[in-house]
Amino acid sequence: MILGMYFALAFLLSLGVIAAMLLLSRAAKQWPARMFQLLMYSIVLASVVTVGLSGRTLRLVDQALAISGEGDMSGFIGGKILLVMAIGIAMTMIAAWFTQPWWRNLPFDRFGIAGKKPPNDLSFAFLVFYVMFSLVPFVFAPDHYFHVSLLYPFFIFLALFLWLRFSEVDPILAIRNTLIVLVCGSLLAAVFAPTLALQPGYAGLIPGFTHRLWGLTASANTLGAAAMALFLLEVCEPSKRKIWRVVLLISALTALVMSQSKAALVVGVLGAVGLWVYRWHLQMQLRDQRGGNKGQLLVIVAFVAMVLVFVGVTWMSVADPSIFGRVSRKLNAQALDSLSTATGRTDIWSLAIKSGLESPIYGQGGNFWSAETRLRTGLTGASHAHNQFLQVFSRSGFLGLISYGAFLYLLVVYAWRAKAITRGGSILFVSAFLVRSMVEVPLQPNSVLGGEFFAFMAMFVYVADRGAKRDEESVRSARLNIVKFG
Repeated sequence: MILGMYFALAFLLSLGVIAAMLLLSRAAKQWPARMFQLLMYSIVLASVVTVGLSGRTLRLVDQALAISGEGDMSGFIGGKILLVMAIGIAMTMIAAWFTQPWWRNLPFDRFGIAGKKPPNDLSFAFLVFYVMFSLVPFVFAPDHYFHVSLLYPFFIFLALFLWLRFSEVDPILAIRNTLIVLVCGSLLAAVFAPTLALQPGYAGLIPGFTHRLWGLTASANTLGAAAMALFLLEVCEPSKRKIWRVVLLISALTALVMSQSKAALVVGVLGAVGLWVYRWHLQMQLRDQRGGNKGQLLVIVAFVAMVLVFVGVTWMSVADPSIFGRVSRKLNAQALDSLSTATGRTDIWSLAIKSGLESPIYGQGGNFWSAETRLRTGLTGASHAHNQFLQVFSRSGFLGLISYGAFLYLLVVYAWRAKAITRGGSILFVSAFLVRSMVEVPLQPNSVLGGEFFAFMAMFVYVADRGAKRDEESVRSARLNIVKFG
């Protein structure tokens, strides 16, 4: 009797899943312009709910951080159901995309209308890297480790790449909205659920500031990545309403500071300043073209001023080194000591290089940076290689590293092509990504529920959408239609 009930329940669930996929497939044909947004929103919903219902408690035990989960089973199942729903949406979108030849009405193509080619080469390069990084080591690496997280993100990325071209609304707006949910939601969680969102007793650079914001993400660094991405997006593509722009900038900067992610904070602030200087320089050049050389003179004066400041700081450090000694004594001594060894990263980098060389072609596999490795080596902070290139090399060897290099090459090409359209914004995003790659792992393809995923998608979509190659054939066809119809 009980077995028959289970069979009946499984049958009904199967029918429900099939019906849902058919309805979603129908919706994809009717409203293709909204599918990219739907998938992004479903992912961020699964991410926030998973952390929010986890019952995570951050507390100090014997001067060490202890993370415990007190969530009930319903919360765990709720997060998993939302993740399965996101995967189901992605799979349905992929299947619907291949039925285009039978669609009655062709969907809006943002690249075709703009006279550009879709960024298929960039998307293909990333998917090849994904296979080399996640799936090939499962077969050939010394540790034949497999987990479902090595597989399902491939289909989520593929669905997003395929449906990017059909988005009538600027896809950057969808990415921005997901980042707003993460960042602003994390700030609210710090107020209403501090044990979930705030890590106590953290030794940061600023004395007395002993809390670190994790928010609604898996760690403080991932929140820092999301906050930095939102901050840079708002700097590069400001919101139309000034009040909304100010609120987003303040919220992103607040979350960035409270996350105490030093790399994200430095890269975000310096990158924004650099972009402002570059755009100011462009504005001065435009003013010179309209008449006079006042803009060029201002640029020269600003450059001389920066050189004088640099020379002055250098001279003070040589003439009176105690000045900077007094400043450093006001900062947290423990945090300064950790900076001298890049917060313990040098030992982790040595481990990554050594382990990668032990299996140079295929790497050590997807389970290398696990709790077992941390216990065996005594490197408690080795949750990953803390360097993107060493992370790829240690897990997937030279095959992964070569495919990653090919993807980076195309990424830089697209960013450079978009330089004029974005007024330097594309260069800023890729530069921030590369700088963070030296001390962090900003690309974690096997995790789509973390802040790093949304930060990476912000960069990828911004560069791919703005830097798509011009399609001369489409442009000529559009010109002929204009001449023909008048």
